[in-house]
Amino acid sequence: MKKLITIMLAALLVLSMTACGGSNNESSKDTASKWPEKSINFVIGFKAGGGADITARAVFQPFVEDILGQKFVISYLEGSNGEVSYTEAATTAAKDGYTMYWVAHPGFLTIPLTKDTAKYKLEDITPVARIATDANVFIVPKDSEFNSVKDLVDYAKAHPGELTVGDGALNADDDLALEQWLRAAGDISVNKIIYSGGTTDRVTAVLGGHVQMSVINASEVTPYINEVKVLGLMAKERVDFLPDVPTFAEQGYEVYNASDRGVMMPGGVDEAIVAKLSDAIKKAMEDPKCQEVMKNLNLTPAFLDYKEFKADLERANEAYKEIIAANKDAK
Repeated sequence: MKKLITIMLAALLVLSMTACGGSNNESSKDTASKWPEKSINFVIGFKAGGGADITARAVFQPFVEDILGQKFVISYLEGSNGEVSYTEAATTAAKDGYTMYWVAHPGFLTIPLTKDTAKYKLEDITPVARIATDANVFIVPKDSEFNSVKDLVDYAKAHPGELTVGDGALNADDDLALEQWLRAAGDISVNKIIYSGGTTDRVTAVLGGHVQMSVINASEVTPYINEVKVLGLMAKERVDFLPDVPTFAEQGYEVYNASDRGVMMPGGVDEAIVAKLSDAIKKAMEDPKCQEVMKNLNLTPAFLDYKEFKADLERANEAYKEIIAANKDAK
C-alpha cells in the first residue's frame, strides 16, 4: 500500500510540474500577445542629434511604432561613451519590456574589458537586434599632402611618433580601428590625440589644423564632404554614398572595423517580448520607405535578430579581449 501511495504521489508531482510549465509558457505567450500596451521608454546613452539618435529615429519613428501600435519615447542618458546608460540597463532598469536601450559596440563590449570600475558585463543585458553597421574611415583636410592610406604610412615611418591623429574614446571603435591599422602597417607610431566628446570635435581638429588626420565613422562624413578627403574605408566593400573611397584592403591593409548599432533590453525580460520586438524591427527595416530613409542618412542596414545579435556580440567580445590583452602586453 505504501509503495502504491508513493507512486501515486510521484505521478501527481510530475503532472503538477508539467502543468506549471505549460502555465508558464501560456503566460509568456499571453504577455507577448498583449505587449506593448503602453509607450516604451527608449534610452540613448549619447548626445541628441548624434549617430545613435539619428539611426534610432530613422527606424523606430514611425516604422516600428506603426507595426507595434505604440510610441517609443526617446530619452538621453549621456556619459562615458554610453557606460552610464549600459550600467542602468544592467543594474536598475525595469524588466517588464517597457524600457529599452541603444547599444553601440565595440564601446559597449570594451568598457567592462578595460575598466575595473565597470558595473556591467555582456551577460547582464538582453540583445534585441542589430540595426546598422558603420565602418571607420580616415579623414584629412581637403588640401592635405596625404592622398592615400599609404601616404600616411610612409609619413609615419619617416617621422616616428609625429603624425597627429584625432582619436575617439580609448578602446571605442575609432581607437580599435586605429590600433589595428598601426599593427597592419608595421607597428608604426603616431601621436594620438583623444577627443572623447564626439565626432564634431575630431572633425573640427582636422579642419583647424590641430591634427593631421582623424578617425570617424563613414556615415558622419557627409556634412563635411567638401572640406575633407576620405583616404580609406574599413569595410569589406565600398559604400554607395562614398563610391570613390577605396577600402583599406584595396590599398593593401587588411583592416576591417565598424561601429555596430542596435538595441537591447535589461537581462531577464520575457523572451517572447524580445522576439516580438526583434521581429517588428526586421519588418520595419524591410519596408522600402524605411530603407529609403536609411539610405538618405547614409546608414548601412545590417539586421540581426536577437539570437544572431547575441552570438555576434559574444564573438566580438572574444576578439576584443585578444586585442586589448595584446595592447597591454605591448605596453
